[in-house]
Order: sequence, then structure tokens, then C-alpha cells
Amino acid sequence: MWPSGGVLWVEVRLPYRRDVRPGQFVQVWVPCAGCRVFTQLALLYVVVAEREKTTRESTIRMVARPQRGLIDILYRSSFTRPRPVAILGPYGRPHNFAPYGTIVFAVEDIGIFRALSYIGMLVEDSRKRQVMARKVEIVWQRDKAFENPEWFKIWRQELMDLDYNSFELQTEAINQARLPRKIGERILVYNRSVDFTEEISRCLDEQCGEMAVAVCAGSHARECVKKAVQLHPYKRAQIVELDMGPYHTWPST
Repeated sequence: MWPSGGVLWVEVRLPYRRDVRPGQFVQVWVPCAGCRVFTQLALLYVVVAEREKTTRESTIRMVARPQRGLIDILYRSSFTRPRPVAILGPYGRPHNFAPYGTIVFAVEDIGIFRALSYIGMLVEDSRKRQVMARKVEIVWQRDKAFENPEWFKIWRQELMDLDYNSFELQTEAINQARLPRKIGERILVYNRSVDFTEEISRCLDEQCGEMAVAVCAGSHARECVKKAVQLHPYKRAQIVELDMGPYHTWPST
């Protein structure tokens, strides 16, 4: 585990009998942090779950903002080597986006990881022809202090490589002037504060088939997304509300 840019990244190796999927939550207890924090365990969102073919062991990677209890203690600690941990869970089931032709993720801050974990599942299922999606888009209001670890950059590129353009996949990182878009570019980045009502309205005008608008953001962004959908009453769009955990609070944007 390691802290970076106000975010705690946790990587845990699990025995083959434990089945944890992206989109679920787990609780992590590190004995060296003491017994008192056992009652303050926060739910960590599972971003990546990889299983080795030979040992059948799994590696799960989780992310959280250090806001209370154990997560804050771990963020302020310096662990330079692996530590034994206890895992409780998993909890929850990933939402099923398979029936939708268009899927838009409106996310802020570390909500990007909820979006990308679902896209990973969609890419895998699209190769098996198990999803209806033809267009997937992320609109991301990025925190200025946000830093990605190296494994995240590699994993995101692997998602792009695995997709084989089976559906239109576009990521917009919003943070001040729009950068020029290159022909065939899969990731669109422009630096400004995002108007979620405007962006979701644009997506609704371009939708293909049934549409899901998944929002993993603060209350202001959620209200903007709902407003955009309400302004298009004749569009077939469903709002899916996601979060990073019951105690997560979003930075002001």
C-alpha cells in the first residue's frame, strides 16, 4: 500500500478460494495498525481483480481517500514492505450495464476508478458478444492533485488495447482550454471546469439505443446530471447512481 496525491492505494494478494470482482467492496484490517481501529474499518472499492492462471491466486487493487479511521492511519504510515492483512467481504454486486446501447459515466475525482472498472468488464463481455453497448463515454472532473500510479496507466492502456474498437470508447478528463483532438484519438482531454448538464445533454443527443447515465460524483454534479436527463423526457435514459463508499466525501469542485 502507498499514499499518493491524497489517495491511498492498496494491493492485496488473496488465496485462490477468495472470489472478489471489480465493482465490489471489501474491508481491510491491518493488525499492525492496532485493535482499536477494527471498529472503524472503511469499505474499499475494488478497482482491479487479477487471477494468476498457475497458482489461481488473485491480486486485488483498491483505492480510497483517507478520511477517517484505518484509512487515515494507513495513509499517514510509511509501509515499505508487504504486511499481513485480514479481508472481510466482498460486499455488493456490480451493476449490470449489458442491456444498454449507450453508457455514459459522469464522474469526479476517484470516481474515475468506478467507471474504468466497469469499462473493463464491458470490454471483456463485448469480446464474448454479451453486451449491447456501442458507445461508452466518460466525462471526468479531475482533482488537480490527482496522481496516477504506474500500474494504473498500464491497466488503462490494456483496456484500450483489448477493446479492438468493438464500441466507441471515449474518456474526457476535465480540469482550463480545450486541447486539439487528433484523428482516431481514443482519449479526449480538455482542461476546464465541466458543465455536467451540458455534457450529458450532448451525450443524450448522440445516444444509440437504450442509455444508462452512471454518476459517481458529488451532490452538485448529480443534480446537474438529473437535470440534463429531465430536459430530455423523450429519451430512453436511466440514471444509475454509484458511490465510492458510505463514508466517502467529495472534494468541492
